[in-house]
Amino acid sequence: PEAVFQAQWAREVLERSIQRLSDRVKFEAFMAFRRFHLEDQAVRDISRELKCSEAQVGHFLQDARAVLRRLVTDEVREYVQDETEIARELDLLFQGWR
Repeated sequence: PEAVFQAQWAREVLERSIQRLSDRVKFEAFMAFRRFHLEDQAVRDISRELKCSEAQVGHFLQDARAVLRRLVTDEVREYVQDETEIARELDLLFQGWR
């Protein structure tokens, strides 16, 4: 039961954070993130779609991941009692995330 709860909680935290991500990064960065992480598209295909270089897609992904990590950290911070728990919770939450 605890594993099911943890999985559901992680999914909800990530979904909320990804929704917020769309408002916090440039459109291209969010599209690159969505296409790569949620739709499993190749960087090459994303670069063609966004009409930019593969290197630029890499920068978009890096920027989006950094903002997402901050958003998730802020969300996790609301649930933990002690700041030292944040890193552990983030590790649990991002297990399996590529």
